[in-house]
Amino acid sequence: MTVEPIPEQNTEEPQTEPTTSSTPKKRTADQASKKQITKPDIIKVDEQQAKIVNDLIDGIKRNVTESRLSLPVGDNALEKIAKLKALNLENPIVDELLNIVFERFLELAIWDRSGRSKLYLEKAGKIFPDDPRIEETEELISE
Repeated sequence: MTVEPIPEQNTEEPQTEPTTSSTPKKRTADQASKKQITKPDIIKVDEQQAKIVNDLIDGIKRNVTESRLSLPVGDNALEKIAKLKALNLENPIVDELLNIVFERFLELAIWDRSGRSKLYLEKAGKIFPDDPRIEETEELISE
């Protein structure tokens, strides 16, 4: 990505137009409160959002690896995915990450030795309630 130099901007207060009276014309409150967004502001926001998104994605991957899918509260994959969704990203990564967590719940249900299989299936069902893999996994673990 190439960044073009930003042209110098006049930071002085705009001059008022001459009027017939000796008093200068005042700017309205609306005109005074409007701030132009410059390229550096836009780039800064994009970089900040990209860092937030990347940090969340890294955290989600780490949480999945550590099987921190829905617990502990405050540091788990599902909460971080919810934060990604809250950023209103039109990005397929959110669905991909949800699918990874969903599949991990199914794996835990299949390989569970502690009697929590049904709990893992319920959690998977909250992510994709109509997914046929839930029923398939249920049948597999009930055999």
